[in-house]
Amino acid sequence: MEKVFGIIIDFFATIENNFTVSDFLVVTTAIISAAISIWSIKKSTKFEQEWNQKQLDADLKSKARIEWIQKVRENTAELISLYYAMLKETNKDSLFEQLREAKK
Repeated sequence: MEKVFGIIIDFFATIENNFTVSDFLVVTTAIISAAISIWSIKKSTKFEQEWNQKQLDADLKSKARIEWIQKVRENTAELISLYYAMLKETNKDSLFEQLREAKK
């Protein structure tokens, strides 16, 4: 940024009395345009970083939920298979043994 100001100061120092109001307006407009462009780039970069962070957070939550659903499915399948084993089982002692093992 210091280089830009140095160039501008050198530009004004090298011109003589030929600098008109229209020249001043052109230079002022160019400076304002450059400032707006820099501001716009910074704002869009900040927005993009925030968007990426939100996307990352959503991906992590989604992954955690998918893992949780998989565990629920596995536990439900095991519960159902134990239930059917219990219905078929005639020996109650082995049934309780299976239930104790399932709790571990």
